[in-house]
Amino acid sequence: TAFAHQIITLDPLLTIAENLRLAAQLAGLARDRAHQAVNREAAAFALTNRLNTRVSKLSGGLARRAHAARAFVTGRPLIVLDEPDAGVDRDARALLAARCAKAASESNAAVVTVTHDAELAGSAGRVIALAAARVVADGTPTELLAGLCEVIARTAAPIDTPTEADTITDAAGTLFIGPDADAVESAAAGLARAGHAVTLAK
Repeated sequence: TAFAHQIITLDPLLTIAENLRLAAQLAGLARDRAHQAVNREAAAFALTNRLNTRVSKLSGGLARRAHAARAFVTGRPLIVLDEPDAGVDRDARALLAARCAKAASESNAAVVTVTHDAELAGSAGRVIALAAARVVADGTPTELLAGLCEVIARTAAPIDTPTEADTITDAAGTLFIGPDADAVESAAAGLARAGHAVTLAK
């Protein structure tokens, strides 16, 4: 199991590459495989041009990305991430969501993420919602949203269009949600007029 704590625990005196390489080698990867894994995760988290930068010189968002990359570089079949999106921007959340999905599809790894972010949760294959240490909901993001919203609209590809409806974007497209059915239907109609393929469900 590889675990990324909510508190960043990278060695601040080492570079990103040195931190990732150390994690890979401690996980038992041979030198060549460790080198490949470091380059793979650097690319996945858009850190390639920062590999030789000391962690102490990184911004909080870059350090958070490197921290998550260290969990993936181990190649372990179970990866647990505690609030990996804390203090990061939307682009970093998108990179994280894409890496989690790729790990599940290509290496058959299980990625468990603790998050309060609806966009990151929306990219998961399964969401378990907890309240007062009890499970209050369990299902796919679409299933859970269907129980909360009057109308859901999904585009055929990710888009970034301002609307009054709340949105969740993943690799499959952008999901428009909200208890206000009129806002979602209005957003869907506007997107359809603009030429986007939109699926509307009630």
